Amino acid sequence: MKHGPVVGILAHSTFRPTAERIREFVAVAWGTDSVVDAVARIARSEVACILIEAQVEFLSANVLAAARTAGVAIAVFDVLGTCADWLEPEPGLSIVTSVDDCRSVFAREISSESSTATPRIVAVWGPPGSPGVTSTAISVAALAALDKRRVMLCDADTRGASVSLALGLLDDVPGFAAASRLAGRNELTAVEIKRLALPADRGKAQFSVLTGLPRSSRWSEIEPAKSVAVLDLLCSQFDVIVVDVGSSIEENEWIDNAPQRDGAAREILRRADIALAVGTPDTLGIARLIRGLDDLREIRDDPLVVLNQTTRSTATEARSAMERFTSHTVSVSVQRDGRRGIEDALARANTFAPVWSAVKTTRVSASVP
Repeated sequence: MKHGPVVGILAHSTFRPTAERIREFVAVAWGTDSVVDAVARIARSEVACILIEAQVEFLSANVLAAARTAGVAIAVFDVLGTCADWLEPEPGLSIVTSVDDCRSVFAREISSESSTATPRIVAVWGPPGSPGVTSTAISVAALAALDKRRVMLCDADTRGASVSLALGLLDDVPGFAAASRLAGRNELTAVEIKRLALPADRGKAQFSVLTGLPRSSRWSEIEPAKSVAVLDLLCSQFDVIVVDVGSSIEENEWIDNAPQRDGAAREILRRADIALAVGTPDTLGIARLIRGLDDLREIRDDPLVVLNQTTRSTATEARSAMERFTSHTVSVSVQRDGRRGIEDALARANTFAPVWSAVKTTRVSASVP
């Protein structure tokens, strides 16, 4: 995974050698020779740019219109100059004749991206059933770090914290809970955050981590108001804060003034600039996601819905079910890969590139610093 915008390629298979050279300086999320497939992927905001081989069948009105509607930059790879007479460069559309030209175009896209505000707090939630909340949170944090952001990953799951185990970080002090305690005493400072945070260093993906509770019985250490105070301080030190809030968002409303085990998760979801709702495309996973989104609506009704571990057929069926039974649409589909085990989350972060692309291109209101 390289620094730079996430790119899709619409070209024949003979374009593969050129694509491999382009992979050296950008993240290529997908490649296809199908116009229909490309239009669908562009509409799902899976990429920031699309590189199109200069062929008549690829430069269709549908592709160009889809890219303009989604705000996706277009680079037409035209080595022979065949389209210069009828395709004029315009804002968002460039004609390139070499790999070096591609590098320049994508460099401008990076500069354009850096001038726009990125959501600072990203809450990652999913219904019960291990849909991949933690692996998604880790991958988004890694991709944000690779995108030259200062990133903090927080584990606020009060029922099954697992970020530290997934990253192989062994620490006796649960960082997020400790920060919450200090915030409750008005003693939380930037120096304390630096002391409590652990570094996650996997190749070029370098970010900080506030680990979660080692035992779920200690859930009372993470309280709503204190959690928000922690996030407010982190916003002054980091560009992106990714928070794994777990799955449960239950409210114990039947007991007056009772401690809320899931209160922090609910408050973090409210406070977040953007919320990711992660589910799986199988029948049980979709049923759980639909019910979960109904519960989530009490907190916020604008999550980005992420389908994890999909195939082409399951993604299509799941999208249809979501549109039929909910008011939500699937924002991003993450394809299934051959690996297993959450320990591979950083190694396969490129799989989640469309998720980070969707996150950073979503318009949000300004966060309170």
